[in-house]
Amino acid sequence: MLPTRRCAALVAGVLAVALLAGCSGQPGSAPAPTPSAPPASTAPAPSGPTGSVVVLQRDGDVDRERGFDKETFDAELAQDCPGCTVTHQDAKGQYQTQTGQLSTLVGTDVDVVVLDPVNPLTVVTFVDQLRDYGTKVIVIGASVEGADVRVAFDDEAVGTDQARALLRAADTRTPQLLVVNGSPADPTAVTVKAAAHAVLDDSRAGIVGEYDDLGTRPRLLQTWLATLLTYYPPDVLGGVYAADDRIAGEVIDALGAAGATPATMPPVTGADAELDAVRRVVAGTQLMTVYRPLGPGSRRTAQLTAALLAGTDLGSTTEVAGTPTVLLDPVPVAAEDVADTVVADGYWTADQICTKALARACRKAGVRQGE
Repeated sequence: MLPTRRCAALVAGVLAVALLAGCSGQPGSAPAPTPSAPPASTAPAPSGPTGSVVVLQRDGDVDRERGFDKETFDAELAQDCPGCTVTHQDAKGQYQTQTGQLSTLVGTDVDVVVLDPVNPLTVVTFVDQLRDYGTKVIVIGASVEGADVRVAFDDEAVGTDQARALLRAADTRTPQLLVVNGSPADPTAVTVKAAAHAVLDDSRAGIVGEYDDLGTRPRLLQTWLATLLTYYPPDVLGGVYAADDRIAGEVIDALGAAGATPATMPPVTGADAELDAVRRVVAGTQLMTVYRPLGPGSRRTAQLTAALLAGTDLGSTTEVAGTPTVLLDPVPVAAEDVADTVVADGYWTADQICTKALARACRKAGVRQGE
C-alpha cells in the first residue's frame, strides 16, 4: 500500500491536469454540441381548391357512349384541383345499387358528388339530403331537381339530327316510315323522341307503325317488327327511325330477315356510336349514328367540380328546368364523317372499325387503317 502523503500528492496532480485540459481551448476539448431539430419540410402545399370528390357512374360499360370518360375527368381534375381526392363507384345500370351508394354518402365529409343517374326519379331525395349537409351535386345527363349544376348533351339536337337525316335520305317526299323509340322510362329517350317527332310531324312523311322499346324484352320488339314488315315490306318503306344503335341493330336484322339486302336496305338511323353501328354506317346498312365526344363533357365536368370546391363562378350555363346547365353539341356521323370524328378523336381506331370484310367500304369512306 502507498503511504498516505504520496496518495494525496498523486490525486492533486491528476486534478490539476484535468483542470488544465478543460481550459486549454484545444480542438476536441469542448463539450459536444446539443443536436438541433431537423429543418421543417419546405414542400409547398397544394395550390388551388382541395376536397373529396365521389363520382357515381351509371354504367361503366356504356358511359363512353354517353360522353363521359373517367380517365379524361380524372386528368383534368388533377390539373385544376391537385389537392382533391377522387373515388369512382359504378352502379352497373342498377338503380337500387346507385341509391344505396347515395345513401352511404349522406352526412359524410364528401364535398362534391358527380352523379350520372340510372333513374332520375329515384335520386331526387338523396340529392336534397346531400345538399342539406353541404355536399355539392353535379348531374351528368338527365335533369335532376335540386342539383347544383348539370352537364348534358343536347338531347333535342340528337332527335332533330336523326329525323332530318332520315327525311333527306328517303327516296320520296312522302315516305312511309316505321318509328322505334327508346324507353318511356328514360327521360333522355323521351326528349329525343319529342324532338324527332317535331321534325317528322312537320313533314309529309307517313308513320305506319310506332313502338316504344323498353330495352328489357328484345323479343317483343322483334315480334313487332316481324309483324309490321309483313304489311309493309322493306321495298315499300321509306325508312326507319331507330332511336339508338341497339335498336338500329334489331331493326336491320329484321329487315334482312324480311328480304332486304345491303343494296336495298331502307335508311335506318341510330345514336351512341357503338362499334358495330359505326361498322354498319361504313358498310352502308345503317344511315347514321350520333357521336357524343368524350373530351368536352368530361373536362367541363371536372372544371365545374373545381369551381364548386373553390366557390368560384361556374362560367357560361343555360337555365334548364331550374338548373344551371352546360349543353354540349352531339355530332351526327354518316359514312363520310367517320374518319374525321370517332377515328380522329381516338374513340374507335380504324383497325377496330375496318374488318377484313369492310376493307373496301373503309377505303371508300376514307377510313385508312394504320393511321
